[in-house]
Amino acid sequence: YNSSQLKNRLISNGMYIVSTKSNGFSLEVRTSNKSAAIVAIRVLVGASNTIDKSPQHIVLFGRFINLNPTNHRWYDFPFTRAETLSCDNNFTISFGPSNDPSGITVVDSVKVYYKTKDQFGWPEEALSSTIEDPADQADNQLLANDIS
Repeated sequence: YNSSQLKNRLISNGMYIVSTKSNGFSLEVRTSNKSAAIVAIRVLVGASNTIDKSPQHIVLFGRFINLNPTNHRWYDFPFTRAETLSCDNNFTISFGPSNDPSGITVVDSVKVYYKTKDQFGWPEEALSSTIEDPADQADNQLLANDIS
């Protein structure tokens, strides 16, 4: 998938992304909105009647999080303050493999939550070094690594 296809599939009801890599896949999330502080994500798995194709775990900022889904559900991942400060407009979500014998992994939706850096309480020294470019206000992007 290209980034616009990923974004569309992950925000549209009834759509999803599929990976045929037996070891899972990674998804890079980034925004060019320099005034945004990413504070959390929500991940939906199993909504497309694919519980057995849902990832069994997620790795986010080095945190290994078991999902073990038994029905479709949303998983919420609030970022720590340190994680928000470290990602500064981009981060990677690694989805582990599913239990599907054919090696297919399906993710139904990923939602990204942010606050303005002022609302978040971004450190002043970091804010003063950020130069706002009005031409750099593109939409959030999702990029996939190792998705077929």
